[in-house]
Amino acid sequence: MIYNSLLLNSGGGIIPQFQKSAQSKEAAVLAIGIGGTGVRALSRLKQKVYQQLKSDNEEDDSAVKLYKHIQFLAIDSDETDFKQIRGEAKINADTEFISIQDPALNTIISHNDKKPILDDPRLNWMDIDHITALLAPHGAGGVRQLGRYMIIKKAQRLSTLISGKINLAMENMPNDNVHVYIFAGISGGTGSGCFLDTCYIVRKALKDLGIGGNGKIMGFFFLPDVVTSKREVAANRELVLYNESNGYAAIKELDYLMNLRSAKERFKQVYDEGFVVDTDEPPVDMCHLISAKKADGTVITDGFKYCIHVAADYVMSYLAVVDGNNLEADDTGLTMSGHLANVTAGVGLLPKDAGVNLNYHILGAANAEIPMTQIATYLTTGFIRRFHELVGVKTVTVTKDTVNSFAENIGLSVDDLIEYIHRSNNYPNVQIPDADYQTIYEIGSDNPGVYPRVWVQPRDKAIDSLRGVITYLKNALTSVPDDLDVEKLTANGGESLQVKIFLELCKISAEEEKGPYFASAILGQGGYNLINYIEGQIRQVGEYIQTANKDLYFAQDQAYKAQAEIFKNNGIFANKKKLAKNYKDCVQDWFNYEVEIEELKGAERILETLRISLRNQLKDGFFSKLINMLDNIKDTFKENGDYLNSLKSTQTDAYTIRLVQLTEVRDTLDEAIKKMQPNQLVTDFINRLLKSPKKWLSNDDTQIGQFISTYMQEIFNVEMNKSIQTYLQEKYPDVAGTTELTELVKSTIISELNDKAQPMFWKNPIFNMGASFSTGRMSVPAASNVICNAASSFVENKADKNYTVRKTGINDRVFVLRFHSGLPFYAYQGVTKMYDSYRSVANAMPGVGAHLYAKTGRGSGIDDSGMHDWRNELPTPMPYSKVPEFTPNGEELEKLYVKAEEEKVIMPVDINAQPVNYKICYSEKIVKKEFKKEDYLLASGEFNLQKWDEDKKWLENELNRRINRPEKVIDDFADGAADSPVVQRRIHIDYFIHYKYYQKIVLDELESREYLKKAMNRLDDIKKELELYINEVNRYNDIILFGFINCLNATGKFDINRYRIKSINYKYEDKFGVAREEIFAKINDDSEFSSEPLYRGFLHYCKMNPDEEPRRSIDNMLNERKSSTLKAGRDTFIAYQFETNWNKDILADMEIEIKGKLTNEQQEDVKRYYRFMITKVQELKKQFLLNEWQLNPEDENRVEPKKETIRFNENTNTTQEFSNTWECPECGFRKNIGNFCSGCGKAKPKAEVSATWECPECGFRKNIGNFCSGCGRKRD
Repeated sequence: MIYNSLLLNSGGGIIPQFQKSAQSKEAAVLAIGIGGTGVRALSRLKQKVYQQLKSDNEEDDSAVKLYKHIQFLAIDSDETDFKQIRGEAKINADTEFISIQDPALNTIISHNDKKPILDDPRLNWMDIDHITALLAPHGAGGVRQLGRYMIIKKAQRLSTLISGKINLAMENMPNDNVHVYIFAGISGGTGSGCFLDTCYIVRKALKDLGIGGNGKIMGFFFLPDVVTSKREVAANRELVLYNESNGYAAIKELDYLMNLRSAKERFKQVYDEGFVVDTDEPPVDMCHLISAKKADGTVITDGFKYCIHVAADYVMSYLAVVDGNNLEADDTGLTMSGHLANVTAGVGLLPKDAGVNLNYHILGAANAEIPMTQIATYLTTGFIRRFHELVGVKTVTVTKDTVNSFAENIGLSVDDLIEYIHRSNNYPNVQIPDADYQTIYEIGSDNPGVYPRVWVQPRDKAIDSLRGVITYLKNALTSVPDDLDVEKLTANGGESLQVKIFLELCKISAEEEKGPYFASAILGQGGYNLINYIEGQIRQVGEYIQTANKDLYFAQDQAYKAQAEIFKNNGIFANKKKLAKNYKDCVQDWFNYEVEIEELKGAERILETLRISLRNQLKDGFFSKLINMLDNIKDTFKENGDYLNSLKSTQTDAYTIRLVQLTEVRDTLDEAIKKMQPNQLVTDFINRLLKSPKKWLSNDDTQIGQFISTYMQEIFNVEMNKSIQTYLQEKYPDVAGTTELTELVKSTIISELNDKAQPMFWKNPIFNMGASFSTGRMSVPAASNVICNAASSFVENKADKNYTVRKTGINDRVFVLRFHSGLPFYAYQGVTKMYDSYRSVANAMPGVGAHLYAKTGRGSGIDDSGMHDWRNELPTPMPYSKVPEFTPNGEELEKLYVKAEEEKVIMPVDINAQPVNYKICYSEKIVKKEFKKEDYLLASGEFNLQKWDEDKKWLENELNRRINRPEKVIDDFADGAADSPVVQRRIHIDYFIHYKYYQKIVLDELESREYLKKAMNRLDDIKKELELYINEVNRYNDIILFGFINCLNATGKFDINRYRIKSINYKYEDKFGVAREEIFAKINDDSEFSSEPLYRGFLHYCKMNPDEEPRRSIDNMLNERKSSTLKAGRDTFIAYQFETNWNKDILADMEIEIKGKLTNEQQEDVKRYYRFMITKVQELKKQFLLNEWQLNPEDENRVEPKKETIRFNENTNTTQEFSNTWECPECGFRKNIGNFCSGCGKAKPKAEVSATWECPECGFRKNIGNFCSGCGRKRD
């Protein structure tokens, strides 16, 4: 096993504490990595935190390092890359990682089982019907919508996790400030599909925690060229294509969301029940775009790694504490808050040459370092090498005699263990008591092999006691505590053989001539070892037991014989005392062998327990782990040594300068290694290990790494704590003093770093980088006066005053960050390639699901996410004036802007101001109403001039008000100022083309004004049309009523009856004398009005050219008739026939008949025509007496008007009466000239002298005498 925490290739190694800085307490920090690229950047940042910052528990080298107020969170749908990250600072899978992987996703896509998505209202935006395949094999498969699907499914859990981490980071902080750093690639599926939602989930979490105003979100978004800089990606055209397409879609969305407030729009998304984001805030407060290409488009060497490091180092530089007298009063970039405020202010003052959003920041970095980690690791490598040369496995030779001697010294033989038993304070009395003959005889004989009843009780008691002693000794001699603390066990180890073995092996491990491998070999080497010795003793005790059992059987037989002699010789002459003694002696022998067997079995159990315990606890549980750890350390530093001796160790990141190469100090380091004494290399090292077994017994990479690092820094304290300034003094021994060294550092190191830190960015040639806000941050070791002074002097002499020196506690490096802030997205040359890919796959699989919102038609209200089509709805992030090809409808929108200027909808705020800003003047969109000519016709058919005048005046006033007194004004709708009016206007046009909000306002206002103008024109047209219509319909009806054209029935005779009229025609001769016929109407012709011949004839009449025949002749006849005196009969007969043949029932029938045949408008036209005809007939009737009205043309000469002549009024197109007429109070007939009413025959009422009367001459109505008070005329 290799310990990654100690491995240079994994970002580990020996990291001297001297080079680490204290943590900044400016703000609690949460760093989030999303997707493969984002998690890589997050892991790199965590690694740098561990390398460069002191932990909260720095003094405790046994604990996992804690950085409580710096929290990390990785979000990914694929754990492949995540699991490959090695090193002490790798992301913790349990506490710092959330997998958004959805195992059901492949089933949904591959089996077309899309109902779960279609039924989920949170996913209304998802175009699942068209997502039929993945673009890549892992995670979100390269499909942005699938990445978003997965994070929304886990949104609630993610929000809870984010809130928890923010709370944890804020504990015991001196303020409520929170900085959130979000890393994400924007061209894959997971990072690109999740980063915007993650930003808004973070925003909501900050707001819900009540710290929205104190929280700042910084985004680090890796452009597609970062991923495509990888060889394996660049070689695959399909991967490049979808990365570029996804990247453009993501940037299009990011640019839109960064400017939500300017667009007057909101981001809305339902993540779960009760979990809704509805905001106009941008996703991040600072948006950094990271590119892997140089200004000319060439890829940076190892561009992916470069970009990851730059982003991580940028954040890292603000996590270290900064020296400063008064940061709050004079923070122009020393802290992240100061940097953000400074950049925001600077960008706000930038002039513009186009209407762009200056939202983006690019960064570059350069680093000059003393390779302290390499130096410390080199020293440790030498130490480990010498240790193994002295006491490594190759030095070990352990013989059988050595093992036996070790065991004998401890006392592990069978005899030693029997002796332990015998020496026990509780060892029992094993002598049986005396018994006389008579007692034995009276008890009776026992069967062979059965212990004599005389001595059973003392025998059993002694055996039980012996067994208790053995059990106690077994436990005491084989016990070992769980905590193998050498010091405690040495002071109070008791009589445990296992402890004695452990302590003796520990002693051997620390001996300069033997060491841990020797001790481990005694315990468990192959061939012969201590366990083998014990197993030999177990076999030997087994043999002893076999021999003792044979002796026991013989003693039992002798005792049985002795017992038989007692019962055989029981006469008076028998020597009973001798017989009893012989019997007792035989039983005593029997008992002695039983005791011996118990003791041997006890020794056997002790040996068995000891063998198992030695193997499990000492060998496997301790010394094998010690040896395994030492082997791993050896292998780890062997790999480190190989690396340090390779060319690779001299290579640095693209932006790193080595102030001293390891090769330059190798001789000095070798000398320090050589000076190490054996007791330092072995005794002190092993004793420290044995003193703290908990730090390595678990074989935990982190704890072992911390232990080794701490110990080696103690051993090599002088070498590992050498300052950067000391190294520089040694590097330049010929420099006289600190002043000269300061100048040298300034002119070489500082100057070179500044040049190398130029931000890497594939710049569009049309963009002037000088138009951005440039800043610089130089982090220097506060402990080095030379470097601090050199940096300060360099900054003071720069023309750019936005350069800040930050004095930090990071003592092994000088780090420079340079920023260009306030960049528009068109400054990136790669956008053209991204856009081409985006368009080319729009209708192909890589284009499906490329945008977060697709128009699926699902959802409504706030959850209307399925009603948006971000591919077509969102504006391009490119300004029209710079790159018009990105805005297909740009020319049309520019024309709209020009028209708005012409109409003064867009106009200067102040024409005399510099720069000239423009405003949009508008009112609420007008509610349109339709003006129809029928609205201006009275029931009588007359033109309603009063209503027409009122409507015309309202339209004129409304248009004037909108132009001169608008309800609303948007002052300076474009952000930023330019140097010239031409550029300023161009900026406004760009913004106008970019934002649909302004376009809609202008369109609505222009539409309202256009409506008002058209409405006025329409009113004028209506007046003309109605005047023409009234004239035409009256002339036509006169022509009908005067009989100038023929209304014929089926027999060809005149007929005006609706049901009998079959045709209307006019016969004439043309100029050549040829008979002609003009058909005005004919029943059952192809006209929809064929059933209404009178109206059909009217339409035909209107279409006839008045300057051509036959209408010219017809009109001439009418004009002649109008100029002559109307005659009863000739001029009344047809009107009278119409009155006779038409009534309200016929009109009602007509309305019913035409209802199903004609449109509503056509029906109204027909009915209106007949109203005109009826009015015409009624007006004509009033001009004649009843007998005159009913007169046939043949009888017209028999009736003479009695008083005045009736003539046709050419001006009003009606008849006019002269004075001497009176109106009947009974029927209302007004043309009476005699003493009886022509309408009803009622007698003319007599005038009362006392009543007032109206003068027929002048019209005065208040006369009461016989003469008019107005003109003097005599009353009739």
